[in-house]
Amino acid sequence: MRAILLAFSITLLACARPVTPTGGPKDTEPPLLDTLLSTPNFTTNFRQDRIELTFNEWITTSDVAKQVVVSPPLPGKKNLPDITLKGKTVIIRFEKDQPLRPNTTYTINMGSAVRDLHESNPAPNLRFVFSTGDFIDSLSASGAVVDAFTGIPVESATVMLYENTADSAVLKEKPYYFARSDKSGQFTLQNLKAGAYSMVVIDDAVPNIRWDGVQERIGFADSLVLVSAQNTPNIPYIRLFQPEPPLRVVNSDTSAYGRIRVNFTAPPDGIALRADDPSVQLIPERTGDSLTVWFVQQAVRPWNLFAGADTIPIPLRDKAAFVSKHRFTLESALSSAKKGSSNKFDKATPQVAPPPNPSISQNPLRAAELVFNAPVERWDTALWHLQVDSLPQNKPALRLDSISPRKLLADVRWKPEKKYRLSLLPGAVTDVWGVSNTDTLALDLNVASEKRFSTLNLTLKNLKPGYSYVLEFVDSKTVLEKRLFTAKTDTEKILFPGLESKPYTLRLIDDLNRNGRWDPGNYLERRQAETLRSKTLEPLRANWEVEEDF
Repeated sequence: MRAILLAFSITLLACARPVTPTGGPKDTEPPLLDTLLSTPNFTTNFRQDRIELTFNEWITTSDVAKQVVVSPPLPGKKNLPDITLKGKTVIIRFEKDQPLRPNTTYTINMGSAVRDLHESNPAPNLRFVFSTGDFIDSLSASGAVVDAFTGIPVESATVMLYENTADSAVLKEKPYYFARSDKSGQFTLQNLKAGAYSMVVIDDAVPNIRWDGVQERIGFADSLVLVSAQNTPNIPYIRLFQPEPPLRVVNSDTSAYGRIRVNFTAPPDGIALRADDPSVQLIPERTGDSLTVWFVQQAVRPWNLFAGADTIPIPLRDKAAFVSKHRFTLESALSSAKKGSSNKFDKATPQVAPPPNPSISQNPLRAAELVFNAPVERWDTALWHLQVDSLPQNKPALRLDSISPRKLLADVRWKPEKKYRLSLLPGAVTDVWGVSNTDTLALDLNVASEKRFSTLNLTLKNLKPGYSYVLEFVDSKTVLEKRLFTAKTDTEKILFPGLESKPYTLRLIDDLNRNGRWDPGNYLERRQAETLRSKTLEPLRANWEVEEDF
């Protein structure tokens, strides 16, 4: 009998053991406010010291300090009322050192602070509005936020209105009113009182409803936003941009004679370069956020390179030793000759047998690009030979590239589907140190069929005569070609020959400071980002000439 009772007890215990339920659909419903059990929203003549918000299910609160914002801001050092949780109810208490202003409409934005207990679904659009006066302010202002570079709408940008219209307010204090943009970049600031406000929009990465400097995107309205019963502002676009940090040197490499490599905090466009030795000639070459500064020095002494606000000391190097080892050649030839070598600049690895000539595919409608391992100073076309099918051809027309001092462009009337050989005899090209190629440099160019390519006839419209523009031709994220021009009329025609059959994007920049690139704005200088318009083209068809308006 005792054994039977023990077995029966164990069975009861097993039946009573709690087991987590399995199966069933996941709860995706957010908690909903029970308006009958909560403090009424949109209350006037509010005199209470607490607000109770009761929900239809068990809830929790999270990240209250970041998510909950009261506008206009509460007085005192503490920006938020005391917020506690009791069961299904959020209790908001105003402390004695937080007296509410008379005749003021307050909005408590809860953000995503209130969530259901089990699945953390946030309560959506949770705002509690009340007034200490006889009426609720009902004015509004709306608009949209886009990225200044891409034009794409910005979601969850923080749109702020300040009664304090000083530019420094965004750095020091909370806004008087704020809202956040939706997926389409649209926003509406509600329950505003009449007045004049400065509008600032930030990508509140921290987030603390305050601009934290260059690490956060920012945009602003050029003029005050005037809100009144007769004027409901609708701001077409606020353009958000990432401010550039101050242009400073991050690091530099001065280990080689004649070349300084410098990395910067931002693209070094237009940076002032100067040597304290007047015998030094500087030749800059930019790549991204870095700069290669080639130099020729006549005197023999250490010197300093002044790059903007930074000074880079350049130690004394032995020019004669450098020149004795330096081999001036094509980058392609150097790569072929020195596979396995880590230093392309100073010396080459000896070869048992000469490497094969470098071979490239040549666009029949473009100039051949010849990139050398040092800046080009001059060339002698008498020592340039061009052949096709072993027959001599006319000398190519040579010109130095406008961006890279190491690149020569060779214009030739190419015969499609032919193989050319370009030979540079010793002494054909000379670099800035007076070193010429000592070997014959040969390059095979396989010219493609013209039928593979397209030509784009582009018409730019609605330009401002006298304004400077930059037109960028982009393949994915790579700028294939850049045209800088000043508009003579409101229409410009530009030809792009020899394009591969693929989609491209055009970018047109209002180049206000004429530095040849897009510039973000500067909030403290009240300077907006430069206007950039873009257009993605349909994939070009091979062997077609396409007309396009932009």
